[in-house]
Amino acid sequence: MAVHPLTLASLKSTKNSVIGNPSAKLAIAQDQAFVQTLVQCINQPKDERISNPKEDIRVEAAHVIASLAYGSDEALASLVRSNALEGLLYALSRLALVDKAVLEPPFLRALKTLTTALADASGSSQYGLRQHTSAIRQEAEEAVDNLFQLDSLDVFLPLLASGPSQVLVYVAQLIASATRDPDQQKAIVLWQPPADRLNESKGKRGWENPDSTTIVTPSRQGGWVIRHLVGVLLRTRDCKLQEAVLLALASLAKDNAPVASALHRVPIDDEGPSVLSSVLGHTKSKNLAVQLAACSCATSIFRGTSVGTSQHPDTSLVLTILHVLNRLISSPGDPIETRTKACFILYHLVQDNAELCLLVYNQRSLNKLAELVKEITPVNAPPDWDEDEPESIACLREGALMAIASLSLSSEEIRRTITDSLDLIPLITTSITHHYVGVRYAACQCVRALSRAIAALRTNIMDSGLGLMVFEIFKKEEEDRRVTATALMVVCNLVNEHSPLRAVCVEQGMLPRLVHLLDTGEPTLRLNALWALKNFVGKSTFGDKQEVVRHLTWERFSRLLSDADAGIQEQTLCIARNITENEPGIELLFQELGPEVVLARLTNALASTEEDVVQQATYLLHHLLNGTPIHLSLILSHSSLLLTHLRSCLAMKDDIRRPAMSCILRIAESASPSLRREMAMADSGGTVATLRRIAEWRKMDHGGHVSGMGGTGTGEKGMVMHYGLDPYDRTMIDQARLTVGLLSDIGEGGFGVDHE
Repeated sequence: MAVHPLTLASLKSTKNSVIGNPSAKLAIAQDQAFVQTLVQCINQPKDERISNPKEDIRVEAAHVIASLAYGSDEALASLVRSNALEGLLYALSRLALVDKAVLEPPFLRALKTLTTALADASGSSQYGLRQHTSAIRQEAEEAVDNLFQLDSLDVFLPLLASGPSQVLVYVAQLIASATRDPDQQKAIVLWQPPADRLNESKGKRGWENPDSTTIVTPSRQGGWVIRHLVGVLLRTRDCKLQEAVLLALASLAKDNAPVASALHRVPIDDEGPSVLSSVLGHTKSKNLAVQLAACSCATSIFRGTSVGTSQHPDTSLVLTILHVLNRLISSPGDPIETRTKACFILYHLVQDNAELCLLVYNQRSLNKLAELVKEITPVNAPPDWDEDEPESIACLREGALMAIASLSLSSEEIRRTITDSLDLIPLITTSITHHYVGVRYAACQCVRALSRAIAALRTNIMDSGLGLMVFEIFKKEEEDRRVTATALMVVCNLVNEHSPLRAVCVEQGMLPRLVHLLDTGEPTLRLNALWALKNFVGKSTFGDKQEVVRHLTWERFSRLLSDADAGIQEQTLCIARNITENEPGIELLFQELGPEVVLARLTNALASTEEDVVQQATYLLHHLLNGTPIHLSLILSHSSLLLTHLRSCLAMKDDIRRPAMSCILRIAESASPSLRREMAMADSGGTVATLRRIAEWRKMDHGGHVSGMGGTGTGEKGMVMHYGLDPYDRTMIDQARLTVGLLSDIGEGGFGVDHE
């Protein structure tokens, strides 16, 4: 297509034609030459196709780029192919001082808008799930990554020090909307101006230390962006700028302990309140957007610290945030987008914290969320009721359901309220088949939370048909993978020992579907597929165990036992542990895998650096040691190696060292006298010495004195502390003493066991 000269009038006409007009955007996207010329225009090239490239034309070209960035993957792809992001950065870096006042704001606005669209297209949405996976996801990820390179950051971050209010708004908005993962946070937080980098010491900067608390100290290396954002927040009265800065701080503090801890504890000056206190003050702003941004920022700071993840949260802080969120969630007159964000902030506030869930529940937040869902969701919905529903309403429902799911995940009381008092099951059932992916995902999350309760599984989920509806979603090959992963988590609960749907799931093809998901290569699906198999095998019949492994195949099972992913290895060991809970299962494992493979996988797992893997390996070994004499002899042939690994287990957590100690005693008891001598002589790892030190401990009396022979109170107690023993764990101590008696040299008379 021929490219006509770009004039001010033609650019304004183009801008007006594409606003809210997807077909116009698509038409322009298909004209790659025009888009390339548009990007070139902002850099004022000498090109005969561009007539009179004055400032107003460059401004208008930036406006067109910003308009094209949203609403069309095709238009966004065209901008990416034309290197629009790089072009904007280059244009900003070359602005003459006299041009800054006119050109800097529109260029920054275009950069912010384009970057936000690219970040969304990369799949990391800030509020809920994107409806569709972008066709340019990889290109978008690469473009956003370029923004966080040092040369790119050097273009716009220095503007925080001296830019006018409008420029500061766009820079803060850019940080807020583009920063979505830990690497991006780190790039922003560690950035320093070029001049400061020249004087940087070679040692670690404060921000690389999780205990850093001097974030707002001007002389501190690192934290430059945070300090300037905080400074802007303290001095500005511009509501738009306050909102932008609060959201930028929220994005940098979210799930980021060093940043969150510093903002939580550090005073603004030597004697003033903390940054968090100032943030909470903005929740009382007269401006609704500032209130919401302050809630988001305070939540990110609070939940990013150890205080926010503890089971003893700061009640007054939470109530301050909750006062705003509850009001927005229950206010039909407020903008839909505002209510949606309030729901997602509440979801993040209570996520994975049982104490916070109960606190929020007691403030009737669950009731307000339920009223919101009832307000926008029909109970007896006709077919295709959701086809014409605005996406904004679907996002609002997604946010409300996600908050409900998060609240109910760890509380039986809250789950019972949802099923028995609030009558939300029909609305969740309606939402489970919604055309919008985020609504289906959130509804599945609600079922996941509710299905953790046996009572709900046997009544509400069974009677409503909700369980089987989720199971059908789990089986759909064309379903969004994120929804499939959540439905799979529900299936993990549906196949538990007491679930009435356990047999139905097997009859309707659960096992082959799980094996198929296991082979997808997607870590979350693989892990949860094994989790479901583990739950099904637990307390199952021998025939069920055989059926599981028939679908899984022993060859695949053997590979999974040594998988590079520690989570996969752990769950596979759990399955092996559940298979071997009786002699037929032990025989099955040895017969199908072979003794050498079983013991090789087991010893490798015991030597793992991942404690969860080691824990399951010790439990599996404990089961195997309860097998027939033939199985025992096979294990005893590897006794020295096993004892070496088990000795290391004795210094680990209770759930590892206790079964490890039982295994050591069982091996010693099962060995012949000659084999015991061999084990003792080959004990280069010091297993007997370790056991002796544990066994020599004596219980302290009420006066703090050590009872029994030998050693001082201080020495004996210090010995126990070295191994992390619970002073009241008599069983483990007695097992150690018995084992030492069995493995010690007979000529020394063994080790006498003192039965007190």
